[in-house]
Amino acid sequence: MAAGDFFKTFGKQRAVWAQPGGSVLVGTQTEQINAVVIESGTAAREDYFMLDGTYVNSKVAIPIMIVPSGATVLKTVAMAAPATIHWDDAADPSAIWGVDQVDVEENTTTRQLSIIANVVGGGEKTDMPRIAYHITIFIQGRKYDADPQLLLELENA
Repeated sequence: MAAGDFFKTFGKQRAVWAQPGGSVLVGTQTEQINAVVIESGTAAREDYFMLDGTYVNSKVAIPIMIVPSGATVLKTVAMAAPATIHWDDAADPSAIWGVDQVDVEENTTTRQLSIIANVVGGGEKTDMPRIAYHITIFIQGRKYDADPQLLLELENA
């Protein structure tokens, strides 16, 4: 694991909302959805400090869930932002930390859904150890209409 990579999540909260007969606009078409998953939390990164004042761009993958069999992710809306910035007394006074862009990716082999935060930062003896995130996932899967108890698999995925 490289310095600054995802380590673990704190304060994760998730809600699953049944939406039989609901729909969402995907591109220019309306698609039927069966459930909505909403999650917020704070991702912790491995401990590290910048050794010089160079600004760097890096990607941090925040794992959200393994998409269950029979479920299809139709659309996602996500955000990420600095949650904690740290420096010591000798830190560079011109440090900068932020999240430039947020994407969501699903690994087609493992079905791991992750937020990909493009982080920019720099400043000697500074770091950004925590990233806050929020994601809304629109799910299609008729099995959730037939058996609402199956929504628990989204809650626990």
